[in-house]
Amino acid sequence: METPSSSQITGALATLSDPERLAELRDNAVQQIQQADGRFRELCREHPFAVLAGAAAAGYLLGRILSR
Repeated sequence: METPSSSQITGALATLSDPERLAELRDNAVQQIQQADGRFRELCREHPFAVLAGAAAAGYLLGRILSR
């Protein structure tokens, strides 16, 4: 992971001190989460067994990783 430059730190601090920018970032994040949720729900309706198989595969892989 790279160390942020001083200009990146200055930009982040400026963003944190700007309530309008923070509200914009929050609204964008909420919108992206809602869109992803809608796509996931649609996928579950159209391909329920594929979603189930993907969840099972992810659980299996996570179990393998955590058991090391």
